[in-house]
Amino acid sequence: MESNNLERINDNTTMIDMEMFGLKRVGAVYLVQAGLKCLIDSGTKKEAKNIVRTLDSIGAFPPDILVLTHSHWDHTQGTPMLCREAERRGKKIK
Repeated sequence: MESNNLERINDNTTMIDMEMFGLKRVGAVYLVQAGLKCLIDSGTKKEAKNIVRTLDSIGAFPPDILVLTHSHWDHTQGTPMLCREAERRGKKIK
């Protein structure tokens, strides 16, 4: 499952490098899979499409749950786009 922007942390957790501002290892979101799929943070508005593509590539979009760690823009701006895309596909993200 390793690729340029995916890094396995442990059996249940994968780091997705957002490549924020086009730079590697500047920002990341995390996918935790243990029954349900939980995405930790939603990234920026600009990187949200890349997050969807990456999650699609591993069969993990949409996540069941989205957890936002705090309200900074680089952790939350992608939320509306992720939720709209899930709804477009007939799903909801909690």
